[in-house]
Amino acid sequence: MSDHHYLDSYIVDGIDYFGLYTGFALGLLAEEEIDTLKHIHKAERMKFCTKCKQTKLISEFHANSQRSDGIAVYCKSCFLEKQRTPLGRTISRRSRAKRLSKQARTPATLIDKEWEEILTYYSHCCAYCGKPESKVGTLAQEHVYPISRGGGYTALNIVPACKSCNSRKSAHTPAEVGFILKRIPLAQLGLFDND
Repeated sequence: MSDHHYLDSYIVDGIDYFGLYTGFALGLLAEEEIDTLKHIHKAERMKFCTKCKQTKLISEFHANSQRSDGIAVYCKSCFLEKQRTPLGRTISRRSRAKRLSKQARTPATLIDKEWEEILTYYSHCCAYCGKPESKVGTLAQEHVYPISRGGGYTALNIVPACKSCNSRKSAHTPAEVGFILKRIPLAQLGLFDND
């Protein structure tokens, strides 16, 4: 019985892995060297990025347990580029909020139209300090009653907040931190249908 180890013929960083494996099969390499080569081969598998259309090392991709191969379809640089777009940030924010709501077993029903109405109602200003979005940057969707305490990702529980106020409030209620909402939350005025 002979030890034949096969590897796709490709060269990475000037190393001909196929040649090395062939050398082992012919008895030119020691067992310890081939174990090292197997480890290197596994660590340096290649994958095609569907965004930039380039073949890259597996180490340049994030893990993704939902994929059959366990690896994301976009490379790390394309993923970051996507996350930096307004749409990417919106998708990430919505996904995170829904995931947290699901973990806490609370409702997650806020839609983009409702969020836009809430921003308009607060005149694109922070609900706590009143600073305009133009001065503080993008306003975050702040949960008045934290998800960790049973608050949902719904129009009844979301107000716009600047990063500073959102950070300061953390997982507390406004009263615990000493915050006072500048206006009555829009949903409490009955402007959203609770279908």
